[in-house]
Amino acid sequence: MFQAYPKPASVRSPILPRLPRSRCAEHGVKTIVPPWAGKHSRFTLLFEAFAVEVLQACRTVKAAAALLGLSWDAVQTIMDRAVARGLERREATPIKHIGIDAKSFGRGQDSITVLTDLDGSRVLDVAPERTQVAAGSVLATLTVEQRQKVCAVAADMLPAYAQAVATQTPNAERVHDKFHVAKHLGEAVDQVRRAENKALQAEDDDRLKGTRQLWLFT
Repeated sequence: MFQAYPKPASVRSPILPRLPRSRCAEHGVKTIVPPWAGKHSRFTLLFEAFAVEVLQACRTVKAAAALLGLSWDAVQTIMDRAVARGLERREATPIKHIGIDAKSFGRGQDSITVLTDLDGSRVLDVAPERTQVAAGSVLATLTVEQRQKVCAVAADMLPAYAQAVATQTPNAERVHDKFHVAKHLGEAVDQVRRAENKALQAEDDDRLKGTRQLWLFT
């Protein structure tokens, strides 16, 4: 185990403790967990806390690994342990307003479902895909009491999300976020503009020609 510091200092302070260990015929070899490091970790908690700050400042794990002078797997493991510690400390406090949204990545080919605490500005859970099962799984991470006390859910306008929200949070009002409302409104306005423009052009009237941007962005 060692305490590592990022470049340019590149200073490593080795810690070589002799941790008490026992060998059991039934449970195998067991060692204690030292107060300065996590179980089976090669890094101190102090360094892992610093690594998490670097991760938060970087766009990718690869970029953080380059700054820390570690492998991608090592940094990913540090992040996984930090998330696990955070989940262990999370208290089942009432959450009045939550959000469920779909996010795309990988050139739009992959999607995830994100559950957020809107009042606390924090991500509560993430699940792959944007389906009713995904929405139900992230909502299920809240306790039954928490789900019953949710007052409103700001959700993507997917029917699958609507079904999950109605099932998991029966006392909550469903709110459409303004982005999707504006998107549907813009599509409706553009559809009417195209129909009107086609009808006017049949009468040699070009007054709506070239006005698409005017209707959509003013």
